[in-house]
Amino acid sequence: MTTVASAGPLRAGAGPNGATTRELLPWVAGSAGLGILSVESPLLAAGVGVTAALAVLPLMALFAVLVLATAGEGFSMQVAGMTFRPDMLVATVFAVRALTATPRVRSGAVEAALVAFMALQVVTSGLHSVDPAASIRSAAMLGFGVLAFFGVRAALATRDRLLTAVRIALVVALAAAAAGIALLAASYVIGSTFGVTRLETLSGFPAITGFAYEHDVFGSSCAAVAIVFLALWREANPLLSRQAAAVSFWICAGATLLSLARGAWLGLAAGLLVSWLAGGRRAQPMTGLVLTSAVVIALIGAGALAFSSQSVTDVGAGTASAVSTQAQQALNLRSSTGARRLVEWKTSLAEVRSSLWFGLGTNSYGQRHFERTISGPKPAFVGNWFVRILYDSGIVGLFLFLAFAVPIVWPDARLRNAKGDLAPIARALTFGCTVLAVSYLATDALLLVWPWVLLGLTRAARVLSAEQEWGSRSV
Repeated sequence: MTTVASAGPLRAGAGPNGATTRELLPWVAGSAGLGILSVESPLLAAGVGVTAALAVLPLMALFAVLVLATAGEGFSMQVAGMTFRPDMLVATVFAVRALTATPRVRSGAVEAALVAFMALQVVTSGLHSVDPAASIRSAAMLGFGVLAFFGVRAALATRDRLLTAVRIALVVALAAAAAGIALLAASYVIGSTFGVTRLETLSGFPAITGFAYEHDVFGSSCAAVAIVFLALWREANPLLSRQAAAVSFWICAGATLLSLARGAWLGLAAGLLVSWLAGGRRAQPMTGLVLTSAVVIALIGAGALAFSSQSVTDVGAGTASAVSTQAQQALNLRSSTGARRLVEWKTSLAEVRSSLWFGLGTNSYGQRHFERTISGPKPAFVGNWFVRILYDSGIVGLFLFLAFAVPIVWPDARLRNAKGDLAPIARALTFGCTVLAVSYLATDALLLVWPWVLLGLTRAARVLSAEQEWGSRSV
């Protein structure tokens, strides 16, 4: 059973969500020292300054900054040969703050499996990668997400913190989805290219990327949040009204549709199915909700088509035609990107046999295989979390990851039957994780921070919901 560490007496300068003076002293001293040393490096000096500023924020305010940073994962730079994004810095500071704050949550078996999984990434990368240094850098990128998970898990030790954190995450995700739709409309009206991408498979037709890394990541994120809102629509909850949840679901589902990300569509469908089968006893029927949503999404698509000032011939296809084409190709593994993914999976499964138990090193497929692009060859990437983890860390790594993920993602009987006011939130977040588990079979984004924040929220919600249920039964 997960327990909460004793907070002990409050010390001078401590606030309910902030840090004590003693906790801040190392950050202030370290920032001052690094600031002196970074005179010759404006970039390092800026990073030190941002770190010092983040360290003094209240914990939930820092969480808000983390979620905002994960919503803009399309912004990055190269630092020491590694792709660096702002959310990596925020995740590190948040994890340190959360793991030193009080009260905090101690780790359990699920977290131990994740630590072992990360340790294996470093070991197998050093032993089996073509370029061990590059693989260890990739493991470090994965590590920032893991830090975010541990930070979120440790910070959300109370019901109030959980409710605050989930509200922040949902508001930011909803805003990102709405902004994506607005950016697509702007591309039609004024020809803007920001926040959209032109798909070669659809003769250059635009799809939403928003502030995400790519349109597949944007779509899968919107799909996960859409299912969270759907579950909160179906059940009374302490977060938001059913009317607000309904409108939010429509917006996120429409953004998923307009991302033209087939993996996200499959994930959304899987989320709808799981939500229907595993919803709480008090959940409303889904038939009317889904039909209404389908009409609204169709209207969004028609509106986007109406905004276009170009002919259907010029743009390659209208929005309706683009959606229809993508839907027809959703399970096609014989041509285009489907055929390429199938080749990647077959090649990965054939090569990993040489080190089946421990894999070939983190993200090392791209060290052995390259894609042809206009700008030249670039490292290939296995866009399937199951195959990639097996390739990177073998059967042992896959087992450790499943030991971590399954208790978070699987809607077991205890979760389905829970009756406390946190139970609808735990179910909603679990169904959202189910979407990612399915959509990441086609577009794995576990090297980013965002999915780890959702996993941390879900883990915290399920633990607190279970403790609430156990406490009510013991009274």
